Amino acid sequence: MKTSQTDPRQLLREALERSSLVVAFSGGPDSSLLLALAREVVGELALPRVPEVVAAHVDHGLRPESADEAERARALAERLGARFVGRRLEPSASSGNVQAWAREARVAALADIAAEVGARTVALGHTADDQAETVLMRLVRGSGSAGLSAMAARDEHDGLVWSRPLLEMRRDAIEAELARRGIEPVQDPTNAGDDYLRNRLRRHVMPLLAAENPRIVEALCRVAQNAAEEHDALRWVAARELERLRGVGGERGEGGEGDVGSGGGGIELAGFAALPAGLRHHVARAAFAEIRGSTRRLDRRHLEDLDALLARSDGEARALSWPGTLVAVEGGLLRFEPPSDAPPFVAGDVVGERHVARAALEGDGLELETAGGMLRLRLAGQQAGVEQSPAQQSAEQSPEQLHAILLEAVEFPLRLRGARPGDRIEIARNQRRKVARVLVDTKIARRARAEVVLLVCGAERDERILAIIGVRQAYNTRPTEGQPALLIERRRVLG
Repeated sequence: MKTSQTDPRQLLREALERSSLVVAFSGGPDSSLLLALAREVVGELALPRVPEVVAAHVDHGLRPESADEAERARALAERLGARFVGRRLEPSASSGNVQAWAREARVAALADIAAEVGARTVALGHTADDQAETVLMRLVRGSGSAGLSAMAARDEHDGLVWSRPLLEMRRDAIEAELARRGIEPVQDPTNAGDDYLRNRLRRHVMPLLAAENPRIVEALCRVAQNAAEEHDALRWVAARELERLRGVGGERGEGGEGDVGSGGGGIELAGFAALPAGLRHHVARAAFAEIRGSTRRLDRRHLEDLDALLARSDGEARALSWPGTLVAVEGGLLRFEPPSDAPPFVAGDVVGERHVARAALEGDGLELETAGGMLRLRLAGQQAGVEQSPAQQSAEQSPEQLHAILLEAVEFPLRLRGARPGDRIEIARNQRRKVARVLVDTKIARRARAEVVLLVCGAERDERILAIIGVRQAYNTRPTEGQPALLIERRRVLG
């Protein structure tokens, strides 16, 4: 749920009462006021231990003068009484879309800094003007309600709270507050050009819209809030419709391996097709997210292809190929499942990343070929409803148990993938360590690190690493005797 009616000081106070705070600090007007407010709030708190406010500056390394701007930001942060932590990124020819790369690399760098200083919240300096511009950008790109929701005042991903205390504050009010405090921010020269869409909208389109409606910023922010509320409501209804239709499908007695969720019979086709288009599309997104972990890479074109599939009346079995998902119509049911011809998983290979639904772990479980050998994932424990099969009891198989993960700690679907820069695993309460550091500490040879397999769960922007397979599993995920668990085994064939 996206929050509104935010008080900047209250959001900062809530964050600082929990831990130290990282402020994403460019040195510009918005982040300068945010840092100043955070320092003021610290002085107002009556806590036995004074939390630290850290100014985190990310230099993307895209302009020669950025290093000088970083030094000016450092000087300003120190004048405001905050510790300065800087990171310089190194773009490469393979970075692709520079803006997308910069955004993702910046988030990873801020998350790293937060982990290093023990902060649970990262404060961002986005304003009401930024929110309005984001809505316009999403309109230009044809976004639906999710995109038009734009930015939340507070959300959670990457194991952190990302707070935007200034999201309802106008840019001119921020500049007035800085002048009143005598703070001179660092100016970003890229804001004066037309290289980026946001700049062009800000410099040329917003003035035209303001001539029609002087309160255009407030109006566009209302669009974002309305879209967020409607999107949340549709997701809530869609989740319940998915379960209802899944239950009807299960009553048909045509369940099988690979069906989505625990209903066992896919989705009842006639009921799904009868839903209003908007709700039907949200139900499809929910089913897709159960397979893929998020709705990334699913766009309007895929949903229109599904509508066309439903409109066919020849009675034949038919299917669509969505990203990493097979959508099939057969016997009055609609099924969403991983493609049966998915390639063998290879650690570090994005194409071979595997998504694992709970249904795939029933019975004998799921076997995957990795660079380190054959892995088997299966459910165990009375409450998981799984008994050891004859194949698992065979003397020909001698499985080596690598991990037993408490089933309550697992959020399906799971994903198996290689390690990525910035990956962190929880090693103690509220303490995470870089996966790269864990591999070094456990003396994994450098050339073998590319073959390491991670088991992760949750949406891609809020995923949790459950295990570095064969090396370490996350804190507080070990079951006690008798608790249902996910077992990860390495199978060895006896000679």
